[in-house]
Amino acid sequence: DSPDEVYKRANVEPPSDDERAISSVKGLCPVCFSNDEETEPLCKVPVCGHALCEDCWQAYLGSQVMEKARHIYCPGSVEVDGKCTRCPSELDDVSIITLGKLTEQQELMSVFEDVLVVSFVAENPQVS
Repeated sequence: DSPDEVYKRANVEPPSDDERAISSVKGLCPVCFSNDEETEPLCKVPVCGHALCEDCWQAYLGSQVMEKARHIYCPGSVEVDGKCTRCPSELDDVSIITLGKLTEQQELMSVFEDVLVVSFVAENPQVS
């Protein structure tokens, strides 16, 4: 199912296009140092502006999903008080599904959906 179909079935208002827009930018991937701008632009997330190539997003998000991480943070880094530290931005579910191409990988999508259900029940005791 597409994210919009899931929102509709859940009776939840989907985020606006600006809130979930993943844009393409040119540049050097900070993870694998790929610089093939013509064939593979970097994918930039709106929450923090960090950009990685598609392969790195898929590898990172796939590993996080398989580890059953409920909160997945941007793998980018930021400078705080002159020190490099991990980006504190949490990725939203739509970005995870889109960047990780989970709809194309049934096993990953199934694990991700299970994690969402378990975390929803855990965070809403009236449901259990």
